[in-house]
Amino acid sequence: SFVLIALPLSMPGVLSATLLIFIESLGFYITPSLLGGTGSTMLAQSIEQQVSLLLDWGFAATLALLLLLASVLVYGLYIRVAGVEGLWSAFAGGRATAAGGATSTRRMARAGRLRDGAERLSLAFSKRFGSGFVMLRLMPILSWLVGWAVLVYLVLPLGIIVVASLSSAGYLVFPPPGLSLRWYAEVFHSPAWMTGLTNSVLVGIGAAVVSGALGVMAAFGLQMMGARARSALTLMYLSPLLLPRILIAVGSLYFFARLGIANTPVALILVHATLGLPLVLISVATVLASFDTRLTQAAATLGASPARAFVYVSLPLIAPGVLAGSLFAFITSFDDLVIALFMTNGQFQTLPKVMWDDIQLNVRPTLAAIATLLMLLSAFAVVLTGLLRKRTA
Repeated sequence: SFVLIALPLSMPGVLSATLLIFIESLGFYITPSLLGGTGSTMLAQSIEQQVSLLLDWGFAATLALLLLLASVLVYGLYIRVAGVEGLWSAFAGGRATAAGGATSTRRMARAGRLRDGAERLSLAFSKRFGSGFVMLRLMPILSWLVGWAVLVYLVLPLGIIVVASLSSAGYLVFPPPGLSLRWYAEVFHSPAWMTGLTNSVLVGIGAAVVSGALGVMAAFGLQMMGARARSALTLMYLSPLLLPRILIAVGSLYFFARLGIANTPVALILVHATLGLPLVLISVATVLASFDTRLTQAAATLGASPARAFVYVSLPLIAPGVLAGSLFAFITSFDDLVIALFMTNGQFQTLPKVMWDDIQLNVRPTLAAIATLLMLLSAFAVVLTGLLRKRTA
């Protein structure tokens, strides 16, 4: 049943997930820098070394161009197979589109034929092995074991970080020799950590506001366009999510360096707003898919101008989607390190940049303490986003 029915029907989602993971790995920087050796240097690390250490911006641009061409080639192959609608569905939770309706109908018809074949195959197995066929008994147990193994693999490192943050030792060690809250106190009393936290919050709020405003306008604009123009612009708006982060960092550095504002909060807010724009667009567009346009038409017949109809009718109805998208944009900005490596200096640093500098110089439990606080912030964001999604529904 899985091979003949579930897997073919879920293959568009599998392809989309594989594509996004591949692109994310293609531009990976942080994990290889921490865990990899000299023999496992990735292209993103080479680009950063050319820019920061060797100051060879021309060669760094050449490497970035190769990375860009590889990304475009992979996306071109994907779009040829699944189309832009498949890419949009990967982000928007599989929302059906008009263009994808025919494909979905053909897929369901094929699933019906496959289901009939699977039922005949299942009947043959039952006759041959009996209803107590051993695999039917083992599959639920194996699924349970695999599920818990994956869950432990994902959660265990987080638990280790939390325990290590409570260590009484003067260095990062697990298991800790004793328990203490001294490292949390050091985080809140350290000017460097608190300045980085303040900078990250301010930049994140600025990026959320800018991306929220632009994302709402983009979502309404796409809703009014024809199918061909909508597909082209959708691909352009999603591009910050589709490209390796190192490419955006290098391009932004070159651009803002020409303007003389490369290492300023304004430049960092604009770049982070670029990353947050597609998140807001996806969130708002999902809400607009079920938005009743007759409400704004009714407001217009009652004498409301387009601006008043938007403020008093449309905006309150899409507000949960706007808030959810803006929250994602804030978290994306707050979490970013790769762009901060290129766009900040010693006078202005965000919290991830301070963490990165600290881990390069000395590995102390303060890193585990600040990481635990960030996990709590992420958990709060997930809960708040879930509440906003319920409100949207």
